[in-house]
Order: sequence, then C-alpha cells, then structure tokens
Amino acid sequence: MTTPGAADTSRKVLVVEDNEDIRLLLNLWLSDDPRCLSVSEAASVDAALAATRQPASYDAVVCDFMLGDGTAADCLRQLRKAWPAARIVVYTASMRVAREAGVLEMGADLVVEKLAVVVEDVVELVLGEADKAVSAA
Repeated sequence: MTTPGAADTSRKVLVVEDNEDIRLLLNLWLSDDPRCLSVSEAASVDAALAATRQPASYDAVVCDFMLGDGTAADCLRQLRKAWPAARIVVYTASMRVAREAGVLEMGADLVVEKLAVVVEDVVELVLGEADKAVSAA
C-alpha cells in the first residue's frame, strides 16, 4: 500500500553492495516497485565514492555496512554531502558494530539488521515513508 502522494515521486536509488547476488536481488525488487524510477549499483566503497563525483543524483541509497574494500562508514559522509536530501539506509549483520562506527552520526537515516528484515522490508525502508521503518536503530 502506498501513501497519498508517494506515487507522485519516482525515486532514483543507488545500491551499494559487494555481494553480486544480493545486489541483483535488491536491484530487481527496487526496479519492480512503481515508486522507483531507476536503480544504479556500486559494488564497493570506491565505486560508491566514484558515484558521488558523477553528475547523477540519487533520492535514496541502500548500503551494506561491510563491503569488500571497507565499510559504509568509509563513504557515508561523502554520500550525505553529495545528496543531502537522500534517504540513506544501511543494513548490517551486526547492529553493535554499526552503532559503534557511528553510522547514524555520519549521515545514515536508518540502520537495520539483516536478520530482522527481508528484501521487501528494505524496499519499503528505501522508497516508503520514514515513519513506517521496521527494526530501525
């Protein structure tokens, strides 16, 4: 169910995930949602940082905390600086580690635990209303 006005705004989303299968799954689910205009992918911290130097703008970012070349903490400040109005959702296997890294203070809007959410929940957290967040830190 969408909220009034939600269908009026199609969002461009950046998925930052080093696992190709998970990245593809998130891309497919997000792309299938009518609230999503387009999905771009970054497979690493370096690729996410490179995206901030491109002319493209994003309305939302979904980012795994642990990436092959670092963590979300290594790119969050730059993502927030590049797209100040974007909703940034970080998902992690360890809420403790993400909290200790200070991801909310670095610019994430939400931190969710991988075990507590499924792909459908991530889509809603990225594209839906912020007050509908589940398992948010």
